[in-house]
Amino acid sequence: MLGRLPSGTALAGVEVRPESTSFESGTQPSVIVKDASGQRYFFKMVSDKTLIAAEELAAEVRAMGNRPTVPIARRRIDVPGMGMVDGMIQAIVEHMGSRLPSDPMLWSLLQREVLLREHPWEWLLANLDTHADQYILVGPSSHPLNIDWDHSMVDIEVTELTRFTKRGVAIAPIRNLLYEAYAKRRLRLDFYGLRREVAKIHRIEDGALAAAVDRYGQAIGAAEAARRVLVEKMLHRKHALRRSFEVLIASMRVERSEALHGSKSVMAGARRAVTQVQDVWQNLLVTVLHDRLFRPFAKVYRMALKRKARERG
Repeated sequence: MLGRLPSGTALAGVEVRPESTSFESGTQPSVIVKDASGQRYFFKMVSDKTLIAAEELAAEVRAMGNRPTVPIARRRIDVPGMGMVDGMIQAIVEHMGSRLPSDPMLWSLLQREVLLREHPWEWLLANLDTHADQYILVGPSSHPLNIDWDHSMVDIEVTELTRFTKRGVAIAPIRNLLYEAYAKRRLRLDFYGLRREVAKIHRIEDGALAAAVDRYGQAIGAAEAARRVLVEKMLHRKHALRRSFEVLIASMRVERSEALHGSKSVMAGARRAVTQVQDVWQNLLVTVLHDRLFRPFAKVYRMALKRKARERG
């Protein structure tokens, strides 16, 4: 299905006009646009060039590992009531119109496997903004597809990977609940596919990855010295990837063992107590606060950006 989507080059040149003046999703104002043939596209109004550069970097890096990607292109489009607006355009991918359940016990085996295989790429790109709304479910098998990579590189300073690693205090990756279910022996996971993706990333040439990150740095206006630092951090992330995931898997297996056999040591008891508190907070974030706090905040933020766009227009 994704192979039939227009390329980034085609998206950059197609003439479009707005079909609707708003699209209620995400934190950035968006509109549906269409071309002369009636083909519809999604246009996200983004004034922050860093967000667009992040999407471009993610698409380029993921292509190195042949990972499914929805092409995007930078565009400037005349939106009624707002004037010329900067942003990015992508073809609309038909999907099921629903999202992953917050309970991973309800996920299919395919959905669990896809989330496992995506994790090394999201970690490499320092994209921890992977809550349930970032994935659409595609096709009859409801294949999860992450369509929002504009926070890539935001968490490049985060280098410790645990099953609690998240995007700030209030946003937790939906995958973390899958890892919790595994650690507590509620389900089984096979990490073979995840390890294959780690191996793919390991085979990416350092020079190709460095060049992609340097182009990202240029796109956001970073000075040469700052771009070198970004490249160094990304290459370090790549070289540490295998160890990061092996440590993560080993730590969860320790939890599984303790859940089955128990442990009377003071250290193990203290660790379980801390873990229990973290699990309660993480579950609260994903199952309750995401819809009751984050989504309303995103709506208000989106409306504020839309007002600013109108004022500029």
